[in-house]
Amino acid sequence: MASRRTQIVIALLAAVVSGGVLFGTAAPSSLVDAPINAESQKQGGEFDTLVTPELTRFYDSPLPPGAKIGQLVAAEPVDGVPAGVKAYRIIHVSTDLQGRKIPVSGLYAAPAGP
Repeated sequence: MASRRTQIVIALLAAVVSGGVLFGTAAPSSLVDAPINAESQKQGGEFDTLVTPELTRFYDSPLPPGAKIGQLVAAEPVDGVPAGVKAYRIIHVSTDLQGRKIPVSGLYAAPAGP
């Protein structure tokens, strides 16, 4: 009967060998440049990622005193959305990793009709 130390070494060696086999036989894939959907490829364009656009005053919206988590702080309509869609730029109250209240921005989109 093998010692406890020998059993641990054999188990670790088996795990490393199994992981190597799985890694070596896995199909190659890269999701880095994968489009979200086929339509996104048609909508392409040139984007200059070296220049950060200037933010509008909308993002200067302060958190109101006593704001509750999830509370909507600001909203404004977004122009240029597809027909049949209403979209709003929003800021709501959330928390950071330390639990402090912070403003978080997002986009809310919904059908324009029923």
